[in-house]
Amino acid sequence: KPPNTPKNVKQVFLKVIDPEVIIKDHNNQTVKVYNDVLGSNVELTCVAIHLDLPGDNITWWREGLLVQDGVRYKSSEWFESIESTLVLHQAQQHHSGNYTCRVNNLASASVS
Repeated sequence: KPPNTPKNVKQVFLKVIDPEVIIKDHNNQTVKVYNDVLGSNVELTCVAIHLDLPGDNITWWREGLLVQDGVRYKSSEWFESIESTLVLHQAQQHHSGNYTCRVNNLASASVS
């Protein structure tokens, strides 16, 4: 203990976490706008890194509504990251819109 340090002093370690969320296409390229052919299968993968909270999860949203069908989840402990893939089989015109993936309301990424 350094000299002149009061007896009731406590030290704490602060770790500031800045999660990063990106969306990738089937070629593993980061995308903001995605265009594909009518009837094709579309796969968009949301990757969230720099996470430090146990139980973090990803949800997909389309035009502000929760997407519940066609979502696959894969977790990775490697680099404090998780992934979720949105799969649209035989994409149709009505699938068009803005898709957003969110991590526990901490961070998000969108693609149109």
